[in-house]
Amino acid sequence: MNEKKKLRGNPTVIVALLVFGGFITIFNEVEMNIALPTVSQIYSVPVTTAQWLTTGYMLVAGALMPLAAFVMGRLGSRNTVLFSLSALLVGVLVSLVSSNFEVLLAGRLLQAVCAAFFMPVMFATIMAVAPKDKIGMYNGLAMLVLMAAPAISPTLSGVILSVMGFRWLFTLMLPFLAVALVGTLLFMTDVLDTRKGALDIVSVILSCLGFGGVVFGIGQAAGSGFASPAVLVPLVVGVVSLVFYARRQMSSDHPLLNLRILKHVRYRRSLVFMSILQVVLFGGILVVPLFIQRGWGLTAVEAGLYMLPGGVLTAVGNLLAGMAFDRFGLKTVPFGLLGNAVGYLGVAAAIVMHSPLMLIVFCAIYSGSLPFAMTALTTNSLGCLEKRELPDGSSMNNTLNQIFGSLGTALYTLIMYQLFVPAGTGAAAEAAAISGGALCAMGVSAGISLVAVVAFLMVRRSIDPAGSAQPQQVDESNAPAAAKAA
Repeated sequence: MNEKKKLRGNPTVIVALLVFGGFITIFNEVEMNIALPTVSQIYSVPVTTAQWLTTGYMLVAGALMPLAAFVMGRLGSRNTVLFSLSALLVGVLVSLVSSNFEVLLAGRLLQAVCAAFFMPVMFATIMAVAPKDKIGMYNGLAMLVLMAAPAISPTLSGVILSVMGFRWLFTLMLPFLAVALVGTLLFMTDVLDTRKGALDIVSVILSCLGFGGVVFGIGQAAGSGFASPAVLVPLVVGVVSLVFYARRQMSSDHPLLNLRILKHVRYRRSLVFMSILQVVLFGGILVVPLFIQRGWGLTAVEAGLYMLPGGVLTAVGNLLAGMAFDRFGLKTVPFGLLGNAVGYLGVAAAIVMHSPLMLIVFCAIYSGSLPFAMTALTTNSLGCLEKRELPDGSSMNNTLNQIFGSLGTALYTLIMYQLFVPAGTGAAAEAAAISGGALCAMGVSAGISLVAVVAFLMVRRSIDPAGSAQPQQVDESNAPAAAKAA
């Protein structure tokens, strides 16, 4: 009993620290999106060059995230959190004092190291310490970070940029990071099992080439289209590398990332739906703020304020969705998907009717609905894994979130800028084109959500055969056979 207590620590304190650090991490990841025009002016670089602050960030995070399971296994949960937050602190300081764009970019890439390791360790640790009857609520807090920070960031970042200036985006991060680091040093305990085994350099290289190539190729598609050689070459390199990477992991006694967890049907199919929803998520995060600014001619701060109610509902929705999962299991998923579709269709109607109030209301509807699908599926996916498998499951989840988030960004960017090119010149023609792209994007998002409802209802029994919120654990003594049977 004492050993178990020492291993778990205080769940409430641990979860609070992780949620706080996670919010800082995700807020830092997305705050630069709204600042790219400002960066272009300050450092005298084209916007296409400034875009590398986000492209490079996603590339580094996507390439390193599959290594998170190994890092957790070697360092333990506490040291992994400390390492991640320290990397973020150093990166923020480098960006703060940067005198040219190259130094700013270097700091930004260091910040990406934090995202690569912090998000997987956050989810794995929370799932390990959560009481069985509150696993959904605890995971809802983690999902709150993942979905609320991107929704709130445009408002806060826009205000900081307009009122205080660009470098305050970094300055204001420092005291929060200091609190997170001190809190981790004082109160965080190791809750994950450590592993033995040397670092497989070949697997590291294949992982970076594979996941990095896929993320980079998809990122390039936003500007070049999926048929461009700049997209196809890294995608082919990435996919081929991933094939060899997967074969190497499956044959290794100490894999870098244990892909055998994919034998769990509940985990595998939940992962598919989560990846689809990650694409849809960017319909709101990317398209709607862009339309408000380019279609209706409002400022970035005004666009952020339009999105703020939805951000608040996302935060509340994730917590409520987690609590609902504890009671109802996956029954909330179709309702969340339907609400998401209604929200996107309502936004399309608001664009046609030029109604700001309708847009705010329906943005709030899809923002508050999606957590009831995403949080339930995330909890269900990790809930069927053994504790020793949590680092691998969390690393896999977050890696695919990064990849499919990039895919969503590329898809909606192409819809907005490639399918609806202005027919003429001038602001009116551009606004009309942006409106057409936004309408198409909302239709695509609603369509994907509705198809997901039908698909989920068809496979629900295989994802959660008992229809219960309680996770079905695999017998530790017969884990390989149970995994095979699943």
